[in-house]
Amino acid sequence: RFGESIVLLNNFTFTGQTGHIATEIATHKIWTMNVLALAGLPVPDSLLTSTVDDAIAFFSKYRPKTSVVKPVATDFGIAVFTNLQSANEVANAYQIASKHGRVLIQEHVPGEDYRILIVDGVVAGVTRRKPFHVAGNGGQTIEQLAKEKLARRSDDEFYQNFNKVDVRSPEIVTTLSRQGLALTDILPAGVVARLRNNPNVSA
Repeated sequence: RFGESIVLLNNFTFTGQTGHIATEIATHKIWTMNVLALAGLPVPDSLLTSTVDDAIAFFSKYRPKTSVVKPVATDFGIAVFTNLQSANEVANAYQIASKHGRVLIQEHVPGEDYRILIVDGVVAGVTRRKPFHVAGNGGQTIEQLAKEKLARRSDDEFYQNFNKVDVRSPEIVTTLSRQGLALTDILPAGVVARLRNNPNVSA
């Protein structure tokens, strides 16, 4: 039904009715939250800051909840850190995110991640996005499984313009450790290990 209305540009889905203003709003996270709030939708508590001390103070205020740190105006999941559980993690994430401008720190809201495509006011498609993960086979380590999965991804033309993933990055090591796992562990067949918390396709 929607095939004639949708065109693919640089591996992303746009329509002839996708406005420039809407695109700019979606790229700027504070603007996006304001629009959603005005529409009556719930948004996470947030702070836009230029100092790491303010970010840590925000985190401390909302403990035991976890936090999210991200640049306020980047796309493709660049420098986005989720489920931060300590002041040290917040500080490290801030140092990286601040290289891209002002930083937004928010309460982490757990749940599923969905991308919804709407054309002419009608839902044309919904995708549930899962963060990077692997399923054990009883013979290979988590690192081996992850590298094989990434090799398949790199062969797919759709992913060519997206970020490369470092299997040994601190984020992946930390995410595994919170599950009591390490890259050298061998998972039983069918057991799933999550390697990242950010479900962006580009990440």
